Amino acid sequence: DIASTATFQPATTPRTDARVDTAGLLARSLISWSNTAKTTFGLDTELTDFSRLTIQEVPDIVVFGSLFRQGTQFDYDVAYRGLAPYVQHEQILGRLIIQLGLRYDAIRYDFDNQLVEVPGDARLQVEDRIDRFDALSPKAGLVFTLNDQNSLYARYARGFRIPRESDLYELEEGQDNFTLEPEKIDSGEVGWRYSDGRVRAELVGYWAVSRDGIITDVQTAAGNISINAGSSRFAGIETAFSAQITDGLSVRSSFAFQDFRFVRRSAIGDDPFDGNLISEAPRTIGQITASWTPGFHRQLHTQVRLRHIGRWALNDANTLFTDNEFVLSGFARYALTDWL
Repeated sequence: DIASTATFQPATTPRTDARVDTAGLLARSLISWSNTAKTTFGLDTELTDFSRLTIQEVPDIVVFGSLFRQGTQFDYDVAYRGLAPYVQHEQILGRLIIQLGLRYDAIRYDFDNQLVEVPGDARLQVEDRIDRFDALSPKAGLVFTLNDQNSLYARYARGFRIPRESDLYELEEGQDNFTLEPEKIDSGEVGWRYSDGRVRAELVGYWAVSRDGIITDVQTAAGNISINAGSSRFAGIETAFSAQITDGLSVRSSFAFQDFRFVRRSAIGDDPFDGNLISEAPRTIGQITASWTPGFHRQLHTQVRLRHIGRWALNDANTLFTDNEFVLSGFARYALTDWL
C-alpha cells in the first residue's frame, strides 16, 4: 500500500492511495540433447491487481487552462493477467555458438471504474472495459571465438511494450476515450570482446527502431487524447575497459556515444520534430574509476571516479540544451580489524 500527496502540484495537492497485489511464476525446463546442443522451455506468468484512489481536497481550480475539480478524481481497479510461454535453443558448432529463441505474450487488462458519472467531468466517465495485447517475439544470436582472448558476437531481438494503465484510463479534463496499440521494438548489436585475465575490453555498436510509441495530449476534435506515434531510432557505440595494473591498483572505464532521434514523430503525416533528437537523452556518457589498495597497508582502500554526462535536449523541438557535466568524486575506507 502506498499513500502520497503530490506536493509538486501546490495548487491542487491531490492525495493518492494505491495498492498493488502481485504474484508470479517462472517455470523452466532444460533439456541437454548432447554436449553441443541444449533447449530451454519456459512459462512466465504474472497476476497483478492494482487499485488507485485520488482525491482533491481544495476547491475547483483552473491551472494552465485545465480544470481540476474538488473531490474524487480517480477510483479504479485494474486486474493485469500475463501469460508467456517461450523456448530457447543453443547449438555449438566448433568455434561458433548459435542461439535462437521465441516468446509469445498474451496480456489482459480488466479495468473496473468505481466512480459514478458526473456530467461535465470526462475523468469520471471511462467505462469498464477489457484490453488485450499479444505479440510474438523472436531473437537470434551468434558468438564466434577467434582465439583464447578474442570473440565476436551479434544479436537481434524483437520486443514489445504495452501501454501503462495510466496511459489508458487516467484521462484529464477534456479528454475522450481512446485505445492504444503496444510499442514494437526491433534491435540488434554487434560487438567484440577481449580478456586475458588482467585486461578486459569490449566494443559494441547497437541500433533499435521503435514503432507505435505513445504521445500524450494530442489535440483532436473529440478532445485531447493519447495516440500511437510513428517511429524512433536509437543507435550508439559503447566501450568498456578494465585492467589490473598492479596487485593493488586497478582501472575501469566505460564510454558511450548515443544518437536517439525521431524518424517520424507522428503516425499521421509529417511532424515539425521529425529528425530531431529525443529529449532528455545525453549524446555522450561515461566514467573512469581508479581503485588502489596499497600492498604495505591492506586495511586502506581508496577510489577516485570521474563521471561525464554530455549535453542533452530539454525539449523535442531541440531549442534548449543542457551543458556538458563532469563530476569528480573520491572515496576512502579504512578497516580497523578483519571484521570491522
